[in-house]
Amino acid sequence: MEFHFFSKQEESYYLRLRAWKDRLLQPICRYLSQRHVLPDALSYASLAMVVPFLYFFRFNPWLALIFLVLNIFFDLLDGALARFTHKETARGQFLDHIVADYVSFFIIFLSFIYYGLVNPFWGAVYVLNYAVMLTLIFYSNYERIKLFQIDRTKYIVYLTFFLWLFMANNILDITVVFFSIYMIVTNAILLNRIRCSL
Repeated sequence: MEFHFFSKQEESYYLRLRAWKDRLLQPICRYLSQRHVLPDALSYASLAMVVPFLYFFRFNPWLALIFLVLNIFFDLLDGALARFTHKETARGQFLDHIVADYVSFFIIFLSFIYYGLVNPFWGAVYVLNYAVMLTLIFYSNYERIKLFQIDRTKYIVYLTFFLWLFMANNILDITVVFFSIYMIVTNAILLNRIRCSL
């Protein structure tokens, strides 16, 4: 089973972007494959970067940023290495997309709430609706229900964090409120499509 959660329109765009990314990362993948590094090890490394991110974030967000960048880099690299070495598996996809990707994102996002970058109410609304949206998309893919263009907001949230660091301008609250409302509407449409398909 695929765990990419994309509609057909999104999947076409995603596959083009992935092919470009794989070409860009090919020298690194070749180096890692020659040293018998497994794609799953990179997924675990991506998840592991969350620990020092959480530790350093409370007193040195700039140092925490390094580990966030490493988290993103390993997340991009694990799939590229799996395709380069022809070791793509359902377990690897689950580990990459669900465990390393979304679990680490939720933990990092919760740290934004804990340290006061995001309003707790809207942060909770955002996390809940994000999880519901992913579940509904996964179910729709499983049942082959036609999807529409749905924007995942993980990298936009990360971008607003970068802006806060570089410009001392916290727009995370506004971003989270906007995307919470967007996901509430999206989830209502998804639920209606699922209900109509039953």
